[in-house]
Amino acid sequence: MMKRSILCLLFYIIYPQLQGQDTIPQLQEVLVKGFGTGARQIAVPASVSVISNRDLQRFASVSLVPVMNTVPGVRMEERSPGSYRLSIRGSLLRSPFGVRNVKIYWKDMPLTDAGGNTYLNILDFNGIGGAEILKGPAGSIYGAGTGGVVTFSEPSWLEDRKHAFTGQVNGGSYGLFGASLSWKGNAGPVQWHAMQSHLQSDGYRDNSKMRKDVSQLNARWKVKKNDQLEAFVLYGNLDYRTPGGLTLAQMNANPRQSRPATPTLPSAAQQNAGVANKTLFAGLTNTWQIAENFSNVTSVIYSHTNFENPFITNYEKRKEQGIAIRTSFNRNWEWDATVLKLSVGGELQRGNAVIDSTGNKGGVADNKLVRDEFQSAQQFLFTQAELTLAKKLLLQAGLSWNGFTYDLQRTIPPGPKSTINFNDQLLPRLALLYRITPSISIHGSVAKGYSAPTLAEIRPSAGGIYSDLQAESGWNYELGLKGRALHSRLFFDLSVFRFDLNNAIVRRSNAAGSEYFVNAGGTRQDGFEG
Repeated sequence: MMKRSILCLLFYIIYPQLQGQDTIPQLQEVLVKGFGTGARQIAVPASVSVISNRDLQRFASVSLVPVMNTVPGVRMEERSPGSYRLSIRGSLLRSPFGVRNVKIYWKDMPLTDAGGNTYLNILDFNGIGGAEILKGPAGSIYGAGTGGVVTFSEPSWLEDRKHAFTGQVNGGSYGLFGASLSWKGNAGPVQWHAMQSHLQSDGYRDNSKMRKDVSQLNARWKVKKNDQLEAFVLYGNLDYRTPGGLTLAQMNANPRQSRPATPTLPSAAQQNAGVANKTLFAGLTNTWQIAENFSNVTSVIYSHTNFENPFITNYEKRKEQGIAIRTSFNRNWEWDATVLKLSVGGELQRGNAVIDSTGNKGGVADNKLVRDEFQSAQQFLFTQAELTLAKKLLLQAGLSWNGFTYDLQRTIPPGPKSTINFNDQLLPRLALLYRITPSISIHGSVAKGYSAPTLAEIRPSAGGIYSDLQAESGWNYELGLKGRALHSRLFFDLSVFRFDLNNAIVRRSNAAGSEYFVNAGGTRQDGFEG
């Protein structure tokens, strides 16, 4: 009986043209911008998942965790209210908290800073209209990062009238309360979406209270017929407590307690352990259609962060500033059923950070100050060619050159300047896709991934500097099958992959409970997604 059911399912997938009563709505075609394709999802030679606005509306607008966890190969966690972790294909190996080894963009603007960190928890659910997730190394066009790439986009623009105002209030258990107000406007060549949101929660556990306020503006201006300017401005004020981990015995005794005191360390509540983050992010993107088949997209970004983290064993304060620019020139040629696309561009990021570490006495920094100043620099140039033959065979080849450097100086107590310069990296990617039928395609790829240590790994919160850390790198091999079936009522995307990683970075803790990071040799990561 089981074999018969499996055969029936395969029959309907392979022969989607079979006729039947059309009573279920067909899935809409999904266009993917990742890897510069602008093609339908089944025509992209990569494992790509798309989260649409309709997907977002299925979930409560308080956390991205449930909707992100619907994507195969993606694991998102909220360690305490407001504290996100994000993994694509096991990239959490080196992320005890936060987002590392995954590159995050707002459309064409990098949200990941020059030091490799992303404040993903500053984004508000209500200000997001959708996301694309590229799984596996994508360094040939997006630079350093072996986990993958996530690109967020704004909610839809207002087209049918001049103004629209929306408000929302929600609540739940454990003191959960949220409210948001948005204003969409349309005035000829200018459109905008302004939003203000508030979210708070007392949390299930002790010392897990959270408060978050976000102001966001998206705007676009049709400067000329062939020239468009887009702006994205976000200010987030986030404060959340961190209850810490429990042993199994402690959880069984009282799962709501925060990490209790030990003979050598105070409790999380006694230390007022938590995070306060105030971040401003502002960016402009210009899209210029230079000629019919020739265009340029250029983005410039500025960010500023004030960050405080009273931890059980120390108190860290950071002031960070960053600038970035990304540009891409795109040219298309068409000869009957043959299409060639060429993209050439680059991305440059610079960051400056002043990091203070002290002891923590009941949530107050003591006078045992250690201060370091860091300048982070990363840049890469990329090129990608895509050739389509007879609308059935697609070949995609990309290559990027990557450079990554840290300049650092200990200013309290005074110390010498030093530079950590990682070896330049060439990151190739070769992908092939064949359309078996108009609705089914098979694809394969080989890509090299590379990820330098983040600033938080070179200089952990306790104040040590680990300049001997080496960058991770490795090769990813992938084979996939994707398509539509049952009259476009079903979309499937199956893939198998193997990623051989060298110099894997992992977390360690010393006797005092302070974290640090080391290279732990190589890993082999095999997986199946569907």
